[in-house]
Amino acid sequence: MVAEVSGLENDVAECNGDENYETNAHDENNAVSVVGTRLDGDVLARSLAFLPLRQFVSCRLVSSAWKEVATSVRMDEEVILEGCDVRFLPSIARSLGHQIRRIRLDQKANARRIDEDDLAMACISFPNLERLACRHCSHLSFWLSPLLRGDGHALRNLTHLNLHGNERMEWSLSNLRHLPLLVDLRCVNNSRLMGELNDIAVDHPNSSCFTTIDVSGCPSVSGDFLDLRHLLRLGWMGLSRTRVEGDLRRVRPSDFPALQMTGLNELIYGASEIDYVRDAGAVMRARHQWIRRSREDCPIYPFRVGLSRESPEYHERVEQRLYRSERDPPFDIESVQVGNRLGWRWSNCLGGFCKVHWLGPAPDHGSAEYESYWKELAGLHREEESSMFSDFFNPPTPSEYEQLCLLSVPKDVEGSRRQLA
Repeated sequence: MVAEVSGLENDVAECNGDENYETNAHDENNAVSVVGTRLDGDVLARSLAFLPLRQFVSCRLVSSAWKEVATSVRMDEEVILEGCDVRFLPSIARSLGHQIRRIRLDQKANARRIDEDDLAMACISFPNLERLACRHCSHLSFWLSPLLRGDGHALRNLTHLNLHGNERMEWSLSNLRHLPLLVDLRCVNNSRLMGELNDIAVDHPNSSCFTTIDVSGCPSVSGDFLDLRHLLRLGWMGLSRTRVEGDLRRVRPSDFPALQMTGLNELIYGASEIDYVRDAGAVMRARHQWIRRSREDCPIYPFRVGLSRESPEYHERVEQRLYRSERDPPFDIESVQVGNRLGWRWSNCLGGFCKVHWLGPAPDHGSAEYESYWKELAGLHREEESSMFSDFFNPPTPSEYEQLCLLSVPKDVEGSRRQLA
């Protein structure tokens, strides 16, 4: 719900004044007509809870009885303040602070600076706040950073914290222990965030309940991604562009049981590169373990893994040409799915494939998917047969590759011969 803030300060100020007022006959912008029917207090409270912020504040002006009911309403709708409208936060806090559960602030680059004391008092005035999102709020860093460090108890009921692009905020993941109910952390592109993943996995009092940890673009965050392996409810793990390390070969079948999406940092072995061909099996088993459990279309980033150019097993093509083709060495790894059966194969992503390494058995004969599976598999085999690497499960060695290039005729050369004939 986007907060309609035009004229909001006047309404809030009037709300905080004399309680023995009655509504005017009309309000030109937001008419609140009073009919003779009396509403039960509980029905009225439930109705008011669905109103946008601007209309909700106006309803408090109807009568002292309506104000009394409105004061007890729990506001579950999100209050969104963008740009310069963030300046209304202190006014909202004074009137509705204990009722609001969700706030999203997007100050943006062109917003004017806001009084520090007002904002500090505003945040303290939301004792029941459960969700807080601050995007590009460079001017809010001065009051949010101390609160995250435990100065006061204003955010102790917070369950969801979203800090995106707050470059001036200096704080550490260890400060999250002051938010004992936190389960969802999204802190993207915050260059001054420090700490290690163990500050959440080990030291946070609510670590076992975390569902989201996204610290992408926080280059001072470090640790091993496997520090989070025991967080049984973790569904989203964003670690790209950090200093987080680790090794996908060490992932066990019981690790990350609820993971749906992950962004891996390139310092993690197997995230984008491997050093040896023999490591591909263990790395792809770990990746497919997450793919199999996920309901997302693209559950892992980076999408592809390949053999590092620094690997002693890496070699270039031997043919003298300036373009890439299906005859290049197959040093990329791509996922394969036929029916519900998953596998992987070495490829050059241009039509040159090796045989598939399957990660599970074929469907049983007579099962519902048996016939469709074999039809798809036949198409895959026809695709593989057109590749010069169809007899290999792994990339050929330099000598094998050179021999292949000598024995097989490139498609363009074969086509030219046919035309001449």
